[in-house]
Amino acid sequence: MPKTERLANKFRRLGIEPISIFEYKNEIFDETLDKIEIVPLPCIHYGHPAHHSTLLKWAIEYIANEPYRFGLFLGDMIENGLINSKGSPYDDLMNPGNQLNDVIEKFKPIKNKIIAVLRGNHENRTIRTVGIDPGGIIAYGLDVPYLGIEGIIKLRFGKDKWDGKPITYAIYAHHGWGGGRTIGSKVNTLDKMTQRVEGCDIYLMAHSHQMAAYPSGVYTVTPRAKAQVKLTQRLMVMCGSFLGGAEYAAEKGYQPTIPGTVIITLLGRTKGAYATIRVGNQLEVQ
Repeated sequence: MPKTERLANKFRRLGIEPISIFEYKNEIFDETLDKIEIVPLPCIHYGHPAHHSTLLKWAIEYIANEPYRFGLFLGDMIENGLINSKGSPYDDLMNPGNQLNDVIEKFKPIKNKIIAVLRGNHENRTIRTVGIDPGGIIAYGLDVPYLGIEGIIKLRFGKDKWDGKPITYAIYAHHGWGGGRTIGSKVNTLDKMTQRVEGCDIYLMAHSHQMAAYPSGVYTVTPRAKAQVKLTQRLMVMCGSFLGGAEYAAEKGYQPTIPGTVIITLLGRTKGAYATIRVGNQLEVQ
């Protein structure tokens, strides 16, 4: 039995479920590739009356148009209104089964460019009620990896101009949690992701429906005989949503959120990443 599997079994006996690292591979990931764009697909809420269909169509076309662009589902793919959940199922444009079917059909043309699927609290509604996981159904329908509520994703491509080796990126993605009203409370939640998993280059969170990106630094000590201190940097990203003005936001007096997503560009000649915000109300589709 491999050492890593033995350690995993040991953790499970102690009641600890370790997070596995998923390495996403694609046929274009070679030393000639100079960049990758990751298009987060957060909080689509398909089936909700305020779902932004133009943004969804744009995202699918944008990913399809270039070979170096890839999508990543970050949970709440469907609205999934149930009798015992927040919100009313009678407000949804269709039932949860049809929501699932439509999402799968819309993304089938680019299924080979979907990195993975994560679930969110709206998928958890069905898990709690009947033990069926809509996130897993979407992943199965598209034949793409399913990571559950969180995942560490490894990408390796390009050729470093200094040492000639492929460049490796580690991404920690989580649907997110909490319900703070202010941008400060939302950023605090995003920042806490580094307390759960450290050492990643990019941290992605959905749930808040807010778009934001900023670099974050921390001093780390290199594990060598002669230890050195270096500044490690991370790109922290709140990824937005595909939802416009919802009635529950008006009921609670929330500040309106702008639909959109935050595209992550990973460089292939020297290690680096940057974020670009794309606002849904300003996008055009063919």
